[in-house]
Amino acid sequence: MKNIFLTLIIVAGALTLVERIFPAHPSPAQIFASIQQSGKKFTPAPTMKLVGFYGDEEQISVKKSQAQQELQVQQELQVQQTQTSAIVDAYVNHRSNVQVESSGVVERILSDDSEGNQHQRFIVRINSGMTVLVAHNIDLAQRVADIKVGENIYFNGEYEWNPKGGVVHWTHHDPNGHHSSGWLKYHGVTYR
Repeated sequence: MKNIFLTLIIVAGALTLVERIFPAHPSPAQIFASIQQSGKKFTPAPTMKLVGFYGDEEQISVKKSQAQQELQVQQELQVQQTQTSAIVDAYVNHRSNVQVESSGVVERILSDDSEGNQHQRFIVRINSGMTVLVAHNIDLAQRVADIKVGENIYFNGEYEWNPKGGVVHWTHHDPNGHHSSGWLKYHGVTYR
């Protein structure tokens, strides 16, 4: 009887100690929300079952397509950062004739340049905060239709340095095949 009583005291003490260390047992949903709020990277499997304390079970399902979309967005952001840094590097080092690919937000639409070949012109703010002039040759490529301030545009062309931030041109194909072909992509339409 003495041994049983001693065992009960030890177990009760252990339970009290556990309750002091872990005063409240959060549900798996609370744990998941806490991870998301902390900013730590957490990528669940396409379907993940989280089991809580004392048999409390909750099902958190993440569709495979959503997980793939998130991964694709992260990869695109990494690519954009790398490509944007090429423009920033060219600007800082006064470099020209640099093939670049990036994206940004249309900040201002300018009148067409009609000296020589006609160029559609607009200012784009890239994600570094820097602005570049995009000069798109509309004698060789189709004009970007209904372009609007505040909208995203993707571009590939040749960067030329200037003190205002630089110019991206050659955003079209080269009919002679001697230069890298560029492009603009706006609302899912590619202009070459």
